[in-house]
Amino acid sequence: MSLTLALFPEPENNVMRIRAVSDTEIIRLQRSDYSGWVPVRMRPGQLPAKDIVIEDFEAPIGRPIRYQVQAESQTAVYAEGKINSRDVVLSLPQIPAQYAVIPVFSQYDETRRMPGSTDLIIGRTDPLITILPLSDRQGTLTYVFDTYSDARNVEKLYAQGYPLLLRQPCHDQMDLYHTAEQAQIRRGNESLWELTVQYVEQNRPGGDLVGTVGWDYQSLINNHADFVAMEAVYDDYGAVLIGVRNDG
Repeated sequence: MSLTLALFPEPENNVMRIRAVSDTEIIRLQRSDYSGWVPVRMRPGQLPAKDIVIEDFEAPIGRPIRYQVQAESQTAVYAEGKINSRDVVLSLPQIPAQYAVIPVFSQYDETRRMPGSTDLIIGRTDPLITILPLSDRQGTLTYVFDTYSDARNVEKLYAQGYPLLLRQPCHDQMDLYHTAEQAQIRRGNESLWELTVQYVEQNRPGGDLVGTVGWDYQSLINNHADFVAMEAVYDDYGAVLIGVRNDG
């Protein structure tokens, strides 16, 4: 029996393409992050299968990423890759086609309520201490744009009300699932525009992946004269999805 896992970073789309092939049904594909192993979001019905191509639009940018694939009656297989990009990306996790690349990420601050809570009790000189869960982050994000229209388009992403994912290449563990409680657009320096949002961190949202970015059938039509020409370049349909050509 065999189980293979291959990674194909796409820095131009800030996505990791993953292909797994097995003799038995693949049942799980996971990515490791600072909180542990999390399932890679995929389209409905992609698992179980023996040959899968998955696009991970939530993979960290600019840092090593570790993946694990598991199949029935086989030992788990691991692979590590990296998306070599300097982009800051804001996207809707379930619908990655709704995204924005942020030109300048100028401000980030966070506040977290600490676990210890103290209460003064009548008749006692020392306070009563209650241990509470550490709260999630909340604070301010500021993005800078060349035009007012660009700022409004990102504001519209927030206005949908769904949790968004902020990915950035500079600081480990700072990627953020969040919603906005308030947004403000203002004119900045040198004719630039700033969008400032008051954010609240959210748990990683559930739901299947809906759609992709950066690939369509029109691109195949533009690059290949007919099906025979395409067949001569790609070994199989999985190679078409990944973009791995056999002509070197």
